[in-house]
Amino acid sequence: MDGQTKLPFINLMNEIHRVLKPGDLFFSQTPAYPCKEAFQDPTHVNIITEDTFPLYFCNDSWARPYGFKGSYKCVAQEWCRPSLLTLLQKTSD
Repeated sequence: MDGQTKLPFINLMNEIHRVLKPGDLFFSQTPAYPCKEAFQDPTHVNIITEDTFPLYFCNDSWARPYGFKGSYKCVAQEWCRPSLLTLLQKTSD
């Protein structure tokens, strides 16, 4: 190992941002808190809430200190329990 902390969710969001063109859309459907399904799958190491995408990946991103390099606009978000449906638009390169 290189001694650096691995943040798979941040890496995933960076990779999605990298392959999208400005203006392209990213649709996410994921189990989210407070639904129990967010905790049932042992591979879900990052629990998503309705605030995760808007706060961490949009505008003045809270995820920057963790290595997120992109910028998205939250176009739409709604519940389809147990999933949170989120539509993000890439805003820059």
